[in-house]
Amino acid sequence: MTDEERQQQMDFILENQARFAARLEHEEEERQRLEQLHGRMEQFMLDTQVRTSFRLDRIEGIAKLFVRAGLRGRRQMREQDARIAALVGSQLHLEEMTRRNSENIDRLAEIVGQLANRQNGNGQPGSAQ
Repeated sequence: MTDEERQQQMDFILENQARFAARLEHEEEERQRLEQLHGRMEQFMLDTQVRTSFRLDRIEGIAKLFVRAGLRGRRQMREQDARIAALVGSQLHLEEMTRRNSENIDRLAEIVGQLANRQNGNGQPGSAQ
């Protein structure tokens, strides 16, 4: 693997992590916005005590949305974690393959060098023919 390919992989991983962080930040803002909305609704119910049944049903619906959003957020985080783990696994596998390839190339270069030395005069490098 070339340095450029390795750099591309690192850039890819960092880009995915940045997108994940931005998505988490957006989710947190959305959660805070929904919490503020929930608080305003509760205060309105306490102040007016009008149509209590309707408002309770509405809060129940919002709570269900919170649960769904939370579950969806957890699922998305697990999926993102799985993707990151797969990327890390791939990176480790590629690093191992690169190490093995380097070792094989080094061994091959050594063998070629030995063969060249033999051809030049029984193991004496640089001897005249």
